[in-house]
Amino acid sequence: MHASRNIEGVHAELLSDMVSVQTDLKFTFETLSLLFEEVENTSEHDWTLTHKALWNSALISFFKCFNSTKGRRYKLNRDLFKKSNEGSPEFFDIMKDLRDKHIAHSENGLDVTKIGLACDFQSGEILGLTSLSVRRDTEKPENIHTFGALTKFALDKVGIDIDSTQELILNWARKQDIKEIESWNNSRYIAEDAITAITSDRKRG
Repeated sequence: MHASRNIEGVHAELLSDMVSVQTDLKFTFETLSLLFEEVENTSEHDWTLTHKALWNSALISFFKCFNSTKGRRYKLNRDLFKKSNEGSPEFFDIMKDLRDKHIAHSENGLDVTKIGLACDFQSGEILGLTSLSVRRDTEKPENIHTFGALTKFALDKVGIDIDSTQELILNWARKQDIKEIESWNNSRYIAEDAITAITSDRKRG
């Protein structure tokens, strides 16, 4: 019978953060892939509300993976993309600026609303007020494709980090008495040096 026993500690928390980042990146990649298929042959003027929602969601979920959230042990860095064949740290900066100033905070000219007076000059009446909003929530297909490639590159990096951390934890676990693990009633804290000691023993061997 299969069962699970929860573990805590530095390596478990690190792996938990990695898996969380991986989940956000997978969502981003799948969202961008769907969006690219939808708008590849569509003018930006013909974007639907669904297209705009997909684009905004992708931007937000991607950059969550680079935030310095308090307590998070794992996050990605823009310099990761110096080794990417598609995209670059500079393209990353453009997308981040778009996300920060437009989607998250609306601090610049990409999101503008103008207020005007509706007038009937023949009758000399003020009829009311008008408003005109302009939002930058569309993007060229080639930029969506490049953003997707950037996301895939980050996903591959996170996958490698997850595999190595999982191996560390499993190397430790397989050295333990399975009956002892079975007896755990609550989450068990595993000290960092307990896992690194197993790694050191393997290297010496």
